[in-house]
Amino acid sequence: YGQHSAVVAGLAQARGSWVATIDDDGQNNPADIPVLLAAAEAGNHDLLVAERRGLQASRSRLFASVLVNSVVLRVFSAPKDLRISNFRLMTNQVAHRIALDETQYPYVNGLALEYSGRPGSVPVEHQPHQGEGSRYTMRKLFGLLADILFSYSIWAYRLVVGVVLIALVAGAAVSVLVIARSMMSDDVVPGWASSVLIFSLMSSANLIALTVIGEYVVRALRQTRAPARYIIEEQT
Repeated sequence: YGQHSAVVAGLAQARGSWVATIDDDGQNNPADIPVLLAAAEAGNHDLLVAERRGLQASRSRLFASVLVNSVVLRVFSAPKDLRISNFRLMTNQVAHRIALDETQYPYVNGLALEYSGRPGSVPVEHQPHQGEGSRYTMRKLFGLLADILFSYSIWAYRLVVGVVLIALVAGAAVSVLVIARSMMSDDVVPGWASSVLIFSLMSSANLIALTVIGEYVVRALRQTRAPARYIIEEQT
């Protein structure tokens, strides 16, 4: 049921102390896994992501990757210098926390950031693509971006709330102007001012109602897929 669901299925079955994920397109070298492991142990990281140097991709793909990376870092409150990729290493505890999450829209990088406490990154060389080409089209990348925004954040809702507030202020300003004009001018068409005021009031009421309903929907979303409030980690 998709790449990320398949990765979660693999994480659920993993038994090693450390778990690595790597794409099968040949652009990441499996020989770099010990590099990630050494850096993770040296820096006491429970999640280490490979920072791809010399990224081999088209300009459009590079733009989409930069956009997704910046959104992910903000949505999941990750360190600003972190670079997201599918080549990553994590402890078994982090892997199983991800597998236990019941979201229907799994995004492994985001879940890994949610369930790790000490993320980091290390540079590795990125190789040319091998095979027929990536099946991750621009459409899929932007679909992934939409999943991140709507499933893991409330940015879109807050944007709508901002637009609603601007509309309410604009409606109030228009109503004041209409009332002032109707009181100061004799050439106003009868019923025009009252029609504008009624329309403005009804529109404002609808916008407020939609905002309140949206707030309940957002709270329900947070309640149904909120990550664990605390995690107990055993040290051996």
